[in-house]
Amino acid sequence: MVNLAAMVWRRLLRKRWVLALVFGLSLVYFLGSTFKQQLLLERFLNRAAVAFQNLFMAVEDHFELCLAKCRTSSQSVQHENTYRDPIAKYCYGESPPELFPA
Repeated sequence: MVNLAAMVWRRLLRKRWVLALVFGLSLVYFLGSTFKQQLLLERFLNRAAVAFQNLFMAVEDHFELCLAKCRTSSQSVQHENTYRDPIAKYCYGESPPELFPA
């Protein structure tokens, strides 16, 4: 039964109009799901922007912003509560320092 279905499917795909129809439906499905994901991402980013407004309004200078950003970033720690660089705990330039052994 499976071989028969596979044979019929292969014969159908040899016809160009069936191939074009399958391609068109696949394209419609792909574009539809992409737009849904884009809307979901925009909704998430808008909510995040509202949440970070409180953070941005609480800082008084660029050092406090850097401090708050690095404290809440997962790139500034190597475990749950150990900083990657124990001397320069918060701000460290364009790239994070290397991991130190715990």
